[in-house]
Amino acid sequence: MRVRLRHLLPALSLAAAASLAACGDNDPTGVQGDPLSQSEVQAVFATLTGAFSSLGSPSASPVMDGVVPQPSAAPVDVAETFDLSIPCAVSGSMAAVGSLSGVVDDETFDTDVSYALTITPAGCTVSSQETTVVVDGDPSITIMMDMVFDETSFLIDGSYRGGLAYTTNDGRAGSCGINLNFTISANPSTGASEQSVTGKVCGVSGNQFQAYMPA
Repeated sequence: MRVRLRHLLPALSLAAAASLAACGDNDPTGVQGDPLSQSEVQAVFATLTGAFSSLGSPSASPVMDGVVPQPSAAPVDVAETFDLSIPCAVSGSMAAVGSLSGVVDDETFDTDVSYALTITPAGCTVSSQETTVVVDGDPSITIMMDMVFDETSFLIDGSYRGGLAYTTNDGRAGSCGINLNFTISANPSTGASEQSVTGKVCGVSGNQFQAYMPA
């Protein structure tokens, strides 16, 4: 079974470090001001990781642009950069700036790449049940990932770091930090997979965000 980058990048949703915005004296993921509920934090996190779906697939080789390549004796170097403004579903936007680099075999699709993306929300409005949350970067969220996969396995190690400021339509306001680490391993032949998510997002434990990680 071949694993292609175009199939993985949207799922790496899990979406995020140059510097960590500390929101709290001792806990970098603590909250200053009014806290968000767990469901509100999850909705914000889902919006941030959704930035990946706007990036498309890197053109590391012709096959990734829909053209069948000629046989190649050597892997292909990947060097992609991203600089996008992504509209949020309700209003506002997210600036997404980053890069992907590494090596992809254009016949077997064996892959060893590193990925970095910095997301800066600006007035990004997120709906969560009965409330809306308007999110800005404080200063931003950076996603770092290393991805290695071949015919029989793939491994992803990644992290989210950064901070957010927010207001809600019921009058709350505050800021908080993100310090999340994740590891995903899988066997494409059998479909078996494992994942580990540790750390916190705005004070919410990382194990509440497994649903937003690639399976």
